[in-house]
Amino acid sequence: KVSLSEGAIVDLRWWVVHLPCVNDKSLATAEPSLTICSDASLLGWGTACNNITANGPWSSADNKRHINELELQAAFNALQAFAHSIKNTAVLIMMDNTTAVTYVNKAVGTRSKEMCKLAIEMASWCEARGILLQATYLPGSLNSIADTESRRSHDASDWQLAKTAFRAISMNWAISIDLFAASWNAQTPEFVSWFPQPGASLNDALSFSWVGFLGFRFFWSWPRQPQASSGHRGTCYYHFGLPTPTLHEADFTSDRLEVVKRRFEGKNLPEPVIKLLLAANRKTTLIAYKFAWRSWRNWCMG
Repeated sequence: KVSLSEGAIVDLRWWVVHLPCVNDKSLATAEPSLTICSDASLLGWGTACNNITANGPWSSADNKRHINELELQAAFNALQAFAHSIKNTAVLIMMDNTTAVTYVNKAVGTRSKEMCKLAIEMASWCEARGILLQATYLPGSLNSIADTESRRSHDASDWQLAKTAFRAISMNWAISIDLFAASWNAQTPEFVSWFPQPGASLNDALSFSWVGFLGFRFFWSWPRQPQASSGHRGTCYYHFGLPTPTLHEADFTSDRLEVVKRRFEGKNLPEPVIKLLLAANRKTTLIAYKFAWRSWRNWCMG
């Protein structure tokens, strides 16, 4: 008699069910229709695909994981961010970690129980979508974009409203989706992210109509007294910041910093202080908000 482990029994059952559909079909490498680069650092994960990038930080629990496992998790995050809506196609993921590459291609391993479990989860995720996943090694010197994303620091725009405050808001308004969130700070299972994120339903909340959404919006500016209000067409939001003024035509400038500057001037702040506050904005932050501000401005004027 041969004693089989539970995992082996599960694998044999898979073959019994799927053998008819794969019999006489080639399992050779297919030409990928989507290529994704991923990378991990001790700070977070990063990915790039078709000139679009995405990233995210690790949780406190993730910080205890081996770097090889983090590389495999980064690949899975990248896959979920860019390939969640495609089916029945081949996807190539490129990494600079040979161990993670092996686990992806074999969908199993013997050296790490955690990586083996994660590799099987990735394989199951791809199987449910008909995705043929392949992995290949990409030297770190050629994986610079994903590497940069994995080391990107996160600013105040990535903060999360306290869970207790969100629960209090939820008692007053029905909320079904978090419109401005990421995989690590979403308050609801369904959320919209700025850039591709694992689990995101949509990207860029300013690019589509909010009509019909029972959405939650959280913004962070200067810490003052919190305000809660019912928003546009059933949308509720929680906003920390300066009181919202009456909008005039002059407020609809294409320059976001110009509006911020006017607000500071309206508070009679000294000019050197205003310059110092405006100079604190990072270039990457200015670029990211430039397009969001333009979409918001056009929506307001409409």
